[in-house]
Amino acid sequence: MNEEMNTMQTHYPPTRAFRKGLGLLRAKDVKEAKNGIMEILGVYSAPSFAAYADGLRSLDIEKAHRLEVLFASYGVESPWGEN
Repeated sequence: MNEEMNTMQTHYPPTRAFRKGLGLLRAKDVKEAKNGIMEILGVYSAPSFAAYADGLRSLDIEKAHRLEVLFASYGVESPWGEN
């Protein structure tokens, strides 16, 4: 059974950090994208945003998916990672 679980795809990011995705945004899109991310996460302060961006706070699968969609709308296909 453990082997079956290891091969299942969960669509959950391998790392909870999306700092890499922020770095891949075009400069003109950063402010708008950050506002969208904050709305998805339900945070409104820079420290809370940074904690999510650095992977220090947990994301549920639904929020992770919504973030992937948002990043994709800005041309960032792989936002997960620390750098």
